[in-house]
Amino acid sequence: MRLVLRILINSAALWVATQIVPGVTHTGPWISLLLVALVFGVLNALVRPILALLTCPLILLTLGLFTFVINAIVLWLTSAISDSLGLGFHVGVRKDPRRSRPRAATTSSHSRRGSAASERRGASTTSGFGS
Repeated sequence: MRLVLRILINSAALWVATQIVPGVTHTGPWISLLLVALVFGVLNALVRPILALLTCPLILLTLGLFTFVINAIVLWLTSAISDSLGLGFHVGVRKDPRRSRPRAATTSSHSRRGSAASERRGASTTSGFGS
């Protein structure tokens, strides 16, 4: 009974993470999220203590902040295993579409029109057509 309760709590936490955290996604039915929670629980029980033991000096040096890195590794491993099992859980960095475009040059031989604020941001407002 206790194991079932832990799996339900883990699946609820993973669902909340998919709703709140950018880059954490789940595509599939809720049953697959229960299986992802089972994978997450097994990794937390087996891998996390080994990582904590191996990185004990780093945990002490950073006053416990390195445990966030350990948690991220366990979550990443959960994503990798659930992807290989086809459970639809993925943890990754989303690419910001605004950053994929090359930035406009801040200096140009063409005349510029626009506000001083757009010039400070490096945005070009010239169309290249005279008016």
